[in-house]
Amino acid sequence: MRSCSEFRPAGCVQVLAGLSDVSSSHAKAVLNVLKGRWEEIRHALLDRTNSISSATLQDFDWQLKLALSSDKISSLQTPLLSLSLDVRENGALQPITVEMNREELNTLISSLEAANKVDTHRTLIRTGFLNISWPVILF
Repeated sequence: MRSCSEFRPAGCVQVLAGLSDVSSSHAKAVLNVLKGRWEEIRHALLDRTNSISSATLQDFDWQLKLALSSDKISSLQTPLLSLSLDVRENGALQPITVEMNREELNTLISSLEAANKVDTHRTLIRTGFLNISWPVILF
């Protein structure tokens, strides 16, 4: 069997684990194909991931406010987060401001944590560590 050091170490181990039920010659053939087309596979996965959105976050700022009252309630005491985002899309910088209560902020944080997990997998692909399961789940 071909040495894993000739391929990407983490990816090789996962590929070999996935090919444990096939013959050694077939496993070698799969590794040869993956090694030969690694850059093409990596670029295709990155292009597919990047096609989700062309917008990028350039800068952000936040402020915590305390709403003491409103026109309907005399005593409100509600904390509000004002989040200002500078997003660049197609070369143009667009300012976006969002005001959120605690529940909306918790939802945003959960969404960002989930996105960070996806980005971690994307980084594994970009740096050469193949994770076979994530493209199937993500796409």
